[in-house]
Amino acid sequence: MAQTTSSVALFYTLVACLKVATVTAVKTITLGQDIDYPPYAFQTADGELAGFGKDFADGMSAMCEDIDIKVVKESWANCWSSEGGGRLGAKLANASDTSLDGCMTYTHGQGVRDTFADFTDAMLNDNKAAGLLTLLDSDGKPKVTGLSDLSGKTLIDVGGWAPTSDGLSIVTNKCTSEKYSPDYEVVVANGDIANDVAMQMLRDGEGDAIFIYADQVEEYSACPAGSTWNCTLWEGFGTEVAYVQTGQFGHAMN
Repeated sequence: MAQTTSSVALFYTLVACLKVATVTAVKTITLGQDIDYPPYAFQTADGELAGFGKDFADGMSAMCEDIDIKVVKESWANCWSSEGGGRLGAKLANASDTSLDGCMTYTHGQGVRDTFADFTDAMLNDNKAAGLLTLLDSDGKPKVTGLSDLSGKTLIDVGGWAPTSDGLSIVTNKCTSEKYSPDYEVVVANGDIANDVAMQMLRDGEGDAIFIYADQVEEYSACPAGSTWNCTLWEGFGTEVAYVQTGQFGHAMN
């Protein structure tokens, strides 16, 4: 009987030790986000990191005893790059760089993103739609119509962002229910605020349309406190610029 008691005592001692080891062996995971993607990743008027992604990370840290998720400001370009048609950003691609374990609030895209990156399950029930944004002339007519198959056109890709340029070969023209012609050129808008660069390129005539999130103009033209982009560039929706395609979900996976 004494031997049995000792065994039970030893068993509970081992369990207690394992439990202590599990609780005390906290793994720190560092995730990056930039600050120009509201409401998912942005900064407050006080310069604090915020967004739907950070809320998830903070919530997981609070619930899980064995992980501590640290959210840091990081350039999107260090997470995902449009270089060479699309690849991991410099920090994630460099195995010897341990400052960053991953990045948040990324769209799990078809094509190159699915090939080169691993993704968690989606935080949203619905994917974010893509669309085509173009200039309006003085008569209010779009430079590219919704019926266009994009043959001979120059499309602007927002560098480092979804929808990625290869998504154009996946999505369907919502007006004709057909795929786009492969006979188009893609130019990449790179910069600290890549969406600003893309919009400036469009206004300067360097492209006929931007392949971009269908809610991007709404989010940027709202210009909330703490905005880091050029709000003026995003004015004139419906009078200077307009979407001729929206609701293009085929570029993303969920």
